Amino acid sequence: MANAHVVLAGLDIGFGNTKVVYSVDGGPRREIIFPSGAAPERLLPVQGDGSRSHLGGRTVEMILGDGTPKGSEVTTWVAGIETHKVQNYIRPHSANFTSSQEWSALLRSALDRMDVARVDVLVAGLPVSEFFDTGRRQALRKSLEQAHRISASKTVEVRKAVIIPQPLGAYAHFMERLAAQGKSLSPDSLVLVIDPGHYSVDYVLMQDSSIHQASSGSSAMAGRQVLEAASRLLYERKQVRISVDRLEAVVRRGEPVLEVGSQQFKVSALLDEAGKLVCDQVLKGLEGVVNGVGEGLSHVVLAGGGAPLYERYVRAAFESHATLVDVAEKPILSNAYGFWQSAVSAHQLLGNKKVA
Repeated sequence: MANAHVVLAGLDIGFGNTKVVYSVDGGPRREIIFPSGAAPERLLPVQGDGSRSHLGGRTVEMILGDGTPKGSEVTTWVAGIETHKVQNYIRPHSANFTSSQEWSALLRSALDRMDVARVDVLVAGLPVSEFFDTGRRQALRKSLEQAHRISASKTVEVRKAVIIPQPLGAYAHFMERLAAQGKSLSPDSLVLVIDPGHYSVDYVLMQDSSIHQASSGSSAMAGRQVLEAASRLLYERKQVRISVDRLEAVVRRGEPVLEVGSQQFKVSALLDEAGKLVCDQVLKGLEGVVNGVGEGLSHVVLAGGGAPLYERYVRAAFESHATLVDVAEKPILSNAYGFWQSAVSAHQLLGNKKVA
């Protein structure tokens, strides 16, 4: 385990996947990604020998109660699992995700997988609609800046946390890629960042380092709605019932075919049709954002786990206006990459010194 080193990290806990990009002592960036499923160990399937299957996840300890010795209970959770295999469990989908036990378990699992004793600066994001709520932003920062118990023998401390709007990570990553190509933008250039996740589609309009708040926001028509539409199409046409969580697991694993009994369905064809139904609604809403700017966009940056579902429709909507559409090689990690860059910048502002 790394001790007494400067550790800088970007953390992106989404409803679909948890992503971490971090570095130790200025070394190469390291990446971690795992499914954002977490549940109490007692709900996991029982194996033939009577033990609980952890479904490929990792255990973390959660302290429930009022925090006092008599009023607290230590419960074992497993994080990094496919939730459709968990019995009697309803996955949370709400704006209160960052204050849920599931989010806390995923945070602990992410810190555990980094294999460090301390994180000096950790940058995380909130959906645009939540970021401008000062109370929510401060509550998340406070929940991060503490010593997090992983097990009876392991604790990971987060010394400083910085919270930024979710799509700003993708914007920072985009600017880094431009710089690597020897390019730059005029300070007057307008860049629209679209970040389709599992729970929401966040968008932010950037001009240099400034956010156009009136032209930024969130839409609920996200990845889950695409999966719900695909599940509904399967039932309406083939009378086949497939849960959204199972369909999500198939997509995450990159399986080209969905097998149900003797029937097979091509996943890409199913998602293309479902995606068009959802993406069209989101892009119609963004037309008002773009038209209200009064001048043309320089770039549209597409990021997030839902980028592959949206890419075709975003290109069709914007390239006709001579707007360049940028999609990173690993769009699912774009925000985490940008968060890490923000952590590096924040550490430099703090004096670029090791914390003893």
